[in-house]
Amino acid sequence: MVAPRARNFWDDDASVVPTLGPAAGGDRVAHTRTSPAVGALLMPLLHRLRLGEGGLIGMATWAAAWETADPLRTASVLVLTTALLAALYLYNDVSDRAVDSYNPAKIAEHRAPLARRPGAFFAIALATHAVVCAAAWVLLGPFAAGCGVLLLALNPLYSGVAKRVPGLDVVVVGAMGAAVVGFATTSASLLLIAGAMTAISHAFQTRDDTAADRAAGIRSSATAAPVAREAIWLAVAAAFAWTVFARLGAAWAASAVMPYALLSRARDANRGWAIARVYFAVVWIAATVR
Repeated sequence: MVAPRARNFWDDDASVVPTLGPAAGGDRVAHTRTSPAVGALLMPLLHRLRLGEGGLIGMATWAAAWETADPLRTASVLVLTTALLAALYLYNDVSDRAVDSYNPAKIAEHRAPLARRPGAFFAIALATHAVVCAAAWVLLGPFAAGCGVLLLALNPLYSGVAKRVPGLDVVVVGAMGAAVVGFATTSASLLLIAGAMTAISHAFQTRDDTAADRAAGIRSSATAAPVAREAIWLAVAAAFAWTVFARLGAAWAASAVMPYALLSRARDANRGWAIARVYFAVVWIAATVR
């Protein structure tokens, strides 16, 4: 008789990673076997990429390529910001493991391992983040490493406090976006634009979380009163217009009305978000090549 295999620490944890293509049975993502620890790290990032998020990776990589024309540095920015966002998203998902049970957009197969082994997944997220900071110091310099350390403080602030305070969540996420792009550039005007873009993008995404946040009893920008929500949208749009004006001038700043209109008036939030991403890409390219 063969003795049963000893239970591995990771046996109940994430051992699958979603691919980006559709599965045969419909819209659910397909799964492939991978190392459980790697799967735990990649699942939150791949889920967000599938939803059209993760644009900060492209923004940082483009800025590095344009400013330095150094393939090694550009590749370093791409790899490190990808690993950084993976760590940030994993930490956020572990922090929100209970609240996410109310959100149908969160895939159950992703949530279950986080609920079973939260301490282990917190450790993976923090260890990955620490490695990224150390690598950034060696490959990109102290400014990039400092941005990584700043994110070590901002991510717990967002997950533990800011996410539940209308308006503050948008500000903190904007600062986090600027810090990620800080791996590629030290330009203050570019960092301000990146932060404002990230803040607006977060405000877009909270529209999809309204029902889930209300069900979970969370006060956030998604569940704020209509007047407060409109004020947040106006404020973040005005901040974005100001950052664009400082870098590109009045004509470009006037175009900031577009993301505001899409954010606050578009009936189809997903279509509005798709159009806004194209607009942000155009503005970012114009700002970097200026």
